[in-house]
Amino acid sequence: MSATLEQIKLLLLIVRNSVDKPFERLPPLWASTLANFSLVMGNPGHSAFDRCARLIIRSPSIDLLDLEWVVSLFKDHTIHRHEARLLAAQCIANSSPFHADLELLRRKRIINLFMEACSSSSAAGDVRINW
Repeated sequence: MSATLEQIKLLLLIVRNSVDKPFERLPPLWASTLANFSLVMGNPGHSAFDRCARLIIRSPSIDLLDLEWVVSLFKDHTIHRHEARLLAAQCIANSSPFHADLELLRRKRIINLFMEACSSSSAAGDVRINW
């Protein structure tokens, strides 16, 4: 079995471990994040593959009231920080957040991280995210 398939299976196991009640609905931000991560894990050549794989491996489950993976991508300081931040921005942009999700974004300061990533070149060689 390929390594990418194993990573995707691990991602699905994390989702299963995180859901408490049968047919529980995932928050849209988490659904978008998991969808984006599965696309990255299906492509080992993706620049964010290693970062996403590390996040998946160290997480036996996810807290649906915390977006630690998105925050971690925004705070990435590796050579691929632009791609990691772009992936985090896509996780937010591809969702249709409810009020509770917006509160989560505010509480975790993700909106501030998002705006900082879009408007500043905080590190040498970092490229602005253009929409």
